[in-house]
Amino acid sequence: MGRPPLLPFPLCLSLLALSACSVRYDYSDCETAEDCLGAAACSDGICQVDRVAGDVTADQTWGAGQVHVLDGLVFVAPGVTLTVAAGARVLGQPGSALVVRPGGQLVAEGRADAPVVFTSAAPEGSRRPGDWGGVSLLGEAPVNRPLRLEGLPEGTDAPFGGADPEGSCGRLTYVRVEFAGRVEARDDELNGLTLAGCGAGTVVSHVQVHQALDDGLALFGGTVAVDHVLITRPGDDGLDWDAGWQGEAQFVAVQLDSRGDACVEGDSHPGDPDAAPRSAPALSNLTLVGSPSATTVGLALRAGTAATLVNGVVVGTHGGAVDVVDGDGAVARQLADGTLSLHGFTVYDAGPTGFPDESAPEDDDDLGLDEARTFATGEWAVTLGEDPALGQPFRLSAPGLRPAVTLPGEPPPAGAVFDASARHRGAFEGQAGGGRDWTEGWTAFPAD
Repeated sequence: MGRPPLLPFPLCLSLLALSACSVRYDYSDCETAEDCLGAAACSDGICQVDRVAGDVTADQTWGAGQVHVLDGLVFVAPGVTLTVAAGARVLGQPGSALVVRPGGQLVAEGRADAPVVFTSAAPEGSRRPGDWGGVSLLGEAPVNRPLRLEGLPEGTDAPFGGADPEGSCGRLTYVRVEFAGRVEARDDELNGLTLAGCGAGTVVSHVQVHQALDDGLALFGGTVAVDHVLITRPGDDGLDWDAGWQGEAQFVAVQLDSRGDACVEGDSHPGDPDAAPRSAPALSNLTLVGSPSATTVGLALRAGTAATLVNGVVVGTHGGAVDVVDGDGAVARQLADGTLSLHGFTVYDAGPTGFPDESAPEDDDDLGLDEARTFATGEWAVTLGEDPALGQPFRLSAPGLRPAVTLPGEPPPAGAVFDASARHRGAFEGQAGGGRDWTEGWTAFPAD
């Protein structure tokens, strides 16, 4: 039987990006794999494209021999494991997103030479932040208030959180998430990668989020630990925590462009800053790079959050290295109690003092707390004005984030995720001496 007339798949996707066309095809003519989209194979003259729509209700594996195209919201049901093979590509159509419900798992374990890539279905050269809704993993670990996943269409319910701090949302290793995010309304957004109520059994290692519409990596409550995370050019914040996150993070690098706000933003509970569990993560080995053409911030600490922050390099954040936003004194109380601390930081090119200028009454957002006096003197004294000699920190096409030489730092916090030998400031060892560049081989920085 003859086939119906074919609309070439890349052309169909071009039309979708421009006009929200509802026509999808699962095949297109090809002679070789180069005629197919992304990593799709050419078999018997047809590109092997797997269209995915609706709920995933039984265990599945998405292989590397096909391109997998998300058509609308795709939910992984409780008790179900979705496995994405090393080297696989998952493309999001407009209006799509991948959401793993509590009790479900996403296992996407790539390799440095074969990462798993979640990206836009639009053709290269036409991709934009917010082309699709990104990846969200929901779990049953504690959060400090009833919450549902933000950024979904009205009537779509996706609660998370519970009483299982050791639970798992899955495993993500050597994964890229690109051009993702969705804004339903103000403060109602999907991020590039969301970990919401995910427990300590979740593995997130060697992950890049590139050109998210809103935050790069958002953590809502839970106890999940992350390591070797690169966030490039988010539309708002790089790494954002809220709702009682008590996990850990080591080797985190964030590069903002002119759209970004803060490299790292931490909250606990905006309405009740003393609600339990309080956000109290431990983070070590951070490289935070602002934009030379915008007023960005290194660390914004708000809404009663606590945190242990060790071994950071902050460069080019002209709004300051640390900005405490504290209308009721809850963050100041964490500083006084020692549950919020910062040690072993180098700050360079971060404004005249390295901290926000709030001398005018209308600029005071923290009841008069003086960040420069708090963090630049005394026990938390940061190193100000010393150039860490990063390679090309502001280059968007391929940022150079490693320092010329290793910057001596403090011992990392105690914790299962932490490499105790990483007593250096920043996410990278120096280029001199053969320090490893953990981003090499699996990351990418496409403009569109």
